Amino acid sequence: MAWKLCFRKTLPARFNACFLCDSAPALENCKTPLTEGKADKPPKAPKLDYKGREKHLQEISKFFRQHPSIGAYQNVLPAKIVQSKTYKNPEYVYLVNPQVADDIAKYVFQSIQSKNHIVAESNPGLGLISQSLIKLGIRSVRLYELNPEFHEYLEKTFQSSQSKFKHELFKKDFFSLWRYNFIDNGDQGQRVTDILKGLPKKSWTDGPVATVVGTMTRNIFLRYLVKSIVLQREIATYGRVDLFLITYEKYWNIFNKPSQISRGTQKAWGILTNIFLEAELIKEYPREFFLPWEISSAKKRGVNKSDSRNMYLIKVTMKKEFSLHADHFVPFFCFAMNLYAKGSSSIIATCEKWVPGCGEYLLVPRLTHTSYFEDMNVFTQFKDLTTEQVFGVYREMQSHPNYQSSPFMDMIEQEWLKTETIETTLYDAHSKAAQ
Repeated sequence: MAWKLCFRKTLPARFNACFLCDSAPALENCKTPLTEGKADKPPKAPKLDYKGREKHLQEISKFFRQHPSIGAYQNVLPAKIVQSKTYKNPEYVYLVNPQVADDIAKYVFQSIQSKNHIVAESNPGLGLISQSLIKLGIRSVRLYELNPEFHEYLEKTFQSSQSKFKHELFKKDFFSLWRYNFIDNGDQGQRVTDILKGLPKKSWTDGPVATVVGTMTRNIFLRYLVKSIVLQREIATYGRVDLFLITYEKYWNIFNKPSQISRGTQKAWGILTNIFLEAELIKEYPREFFLPWEISSAKKRGVNKSDSRNMYLIKVTMKKEFSLHADHFVPFFCFAMNLYAKGSSSIIATCEKWVPGCGEYLLVPRLTHTSYFEDMNVFTQFKDLTTEQVFGVYREMQSHPNYQSSPFMDMIEQEWLKTETIETTLYDAHSKAAQ
């Protein structure tokens, strides 16, 4: 059975929330921009910290004096980025240290098998990482920069590079593909297609079609990536993409400490992310080398608590092999999202409502699992389970004879649009995967 779902399709009324931004209880409170203007306009300048403005200007001036290699770019950087200090994570941050760029480029270059491999930098700002990659021998790079204040500088910088080197400047943010997809669905536009143009299509089990490096301050892109794999569409139809993300500790913790995620839909997304993606921590870099600076908050706890002193370079890859059959991508997605939208709930009671009679299978598993919750009983809740254990519960439930004719299947049909799935090599690669 093939399924395809709409990004904005909602759960029943009591769970009427946007899966991307977790805004509940109603979609009218959704923080996800849907308008043409919000997607194509340059990022808004972060709010100025007027109270500490003078102190900040003194600190930033001292910073430039202490780092002459960075001070050389002081007149190139937009004033609002240099002079601002935000209370919340800025939507965009820009690397300004050439030595850090050289170090990051070294790790990116080591993972590339050919100098002709497509390499892209998202939110490059000054384009320092791309310049370092050119020095290492990369022959082509794509620059995805939304902020128009950097466009002229980037064009001049890369036009003066070696004649054998090819560059393309896209006035869009690669990590906002999810946003452009929303708008394309509304006006039948081609923004996503334009951003991905020129990418070769490869089998899912082949090497990556491209490598993207850049700063990422929101995890919505990771959710979009998971949904692209689940639906076998858009970027997933090209093959696998490797990502070198320069981001906050809290987004590394999605992979590193998934058990610390406690909030409902965030927990579901953490599970789904670890099912379809894998990550490796490469290195940490001082936060001061990324502008604008921000004021750290001591209120965040658990997985959302970030190391405010450092940015984390992590390599995120789409898994080559998955633990479930491609036909079960969408059902498992619905399974996870429905479970954690309800908060704390009994595993046995919930699954019995969806697939009558499956409780016996959950208490005494019939299948072999990498990890399964020991001593499960009627009081065991989903919040007690790890990612692999949740997946094990789903496998037991879907292996029950009543599964195909169960209320769970009816629920999926009612909540999601049933259409023909795009034929992709991803689906072919897993058409014989273990159930």
